[in-house]
Amino acid sequence: MTRTPTEGEMIVYRTFGGTRRAVRVTQVLADVKNGQPGFDGEDHAGNKYWGYSDQILPEYEAHAWLFAQLVDDDG
Repeated sequence: MTRTPTEGEMIVYRTFGGTRRAVRVTQVLADVKNGQPGFDGEDHAGNKYWGYSDQILPEYEAHAWLFAQLVDDDG
């Protein structure tokens, strides 16, 4: 399911390599690449990324992944 993010929203999306990445949306684009809607975003370290809207994970899956990262970081 494709959804349109909003600027300033924190999202998790699946990269083409299959990994997940959390970013804060900095811009929503009707044509991010190849005529497809998407977003520009920035992670907690300031790295900039872009993605297609259909790569955004549903909230329940994003929350589960984020919580799993917290547990992994705490050991």
